[in-house]
Amino acid sequence: MHILLIDDSSSTRSLLRTLINAGQTVRHEISEAASGEEALQKVGSGEINLPDLIILDINMGGMSGYELCREFRQRHGTASDAVPYIIIVTANEGVDVINEALDCGANDYMSKPVNVKVLQIRLRVAERLLAHAHSGGGTTSVTGSGRVVLNPDAGGADGNARQNLIASAIENADAP
Repeated sequence: MHILLIDDSSSTRSLLRTLINAGQTVRHEISEAASGEEALQKVGSGEINLPDLIILDINMGGMSGYELCREFRQRHGTASDAVPYIIIVTANEGVDVINEALDCGANDYMSKPVNVKVLQIRLRVAERLLAHAHSGGGTTSVTGSGRVVLNPDAGGADGNARQNLIASAIENADAP
């Protein structure tokens, strides 16, 4: 999976890079940007391919993570094969922060400091959701806003597709 890390702190990007691939047999391809503007420029110019997953900070100089998330959704949120899964990571806490992260188009939210096991579980869930969405499995879809949606009533006899998918990801994540 190709992951784009966007944070104005080089040490945070370095830490996330290490945590993402810690103990993994299959390593993720990781690209980086120090700002929202840099990320948009690199993706827009083709310097880096549109990633499968974006991990970004909320508080950055210039464009905020919320603004960047909205911009990615506006630019790349219409073609289901080009929609990145977005996780916002921030030291900010509270229900309002989580709600704003989801309202701007993020698929998930994590607080800092990042727990390596939780990060790896979330990456595994994202990877499975994206695989289901792109395989036409019938139980997932990518909306125009870029959200990966699980539809437990669509296709197949499994009425609990979402619960089964998440339970399977957690079970196989080697986390306590």
